[in-house]
Amino acid sequence: PGCCCCCCCCWWWHQHLLCLLSLSLSVCVTTFHSASASAMSSSSCAALADASPTSASLEMVSRLEAQARCAAGRAVLGIDEAGRGPVLGPMVYGGCACPPEAIPLLRECGVADSKALTEERRESILRKLRALHPQGVRLYVRVIPAEEISNRMLRRTKESLNEISFKAAFQLVESAHGDFAHIGGLGKAFLDTVGDCDRYMERLGSEFQGRDISFRVENKADAKYEVVSAASIAAKVVRDRILRSWL
Repeated sequence: PGCCCCCCCCWWWHQHLLCLLSLSLSVCVTTFHSASASAMSSSSCAALADASPTSASLEMVSRLEAQARCAAGRAVLGIDEAGRGPVLGPMVYGGCACPPEAIPLLRECGVADSKALTEERRESILRKLRALHPQGVRLYVRVIPAEEISNRMLRRTKESLNEISFKAAFQLVESAHGDFAHIGGLGKAFLDTVGDCDRYMERLGSEFQGRDISFRVENKADAKYEVVSAASIAAKVVRDRILRSWL
């Protein structure tokens, strides 16, 4: 009987120790989760009020909205060309980039599809656009001489005119994105199409993957978006000046 009592006593202490150990582990796990939640809270924009799925979902929505607001404040770029497939002179790609709040200033300058404006009017508008540099308006031009076009299309590894156009546009996007790095680079870019719109969009998405730039490629974009109209004017004026000096 003494042995049985001893066994019962040992069994009781064994169970009691197990309960204490289980409670201790539970406290440790709870403490670990609390510390993790605290660390996550301190590194995020808004702390979680509790650990429920609903509050976590709300935080994610809030974070996405903040990112959307940030993207909305980034620069906008327009790209168009003049003299594509030229008989005389170069093909010229033009770009205009600015913060979103500067777009009304482009409108005030009278920007429109360059083909619908007289030469004098284009020159006048370009002068006004250049004067907006302090307000963050940037103009870009890529001149591709006829000799360069011929060489690239006729060499052993040939490039089509579309490919030459794509690469000129890519250079303008790259330049503008870097120039506006202080506000997160480009948020949106509008381009007058070269060939098929969908194929152009695919090339842009592939070329600038990971840059978080929203591209829009359309026919007659120079008549729809102020930044493309401004780019169209810059390209047309530069090409006309080159032709006048050449002739």
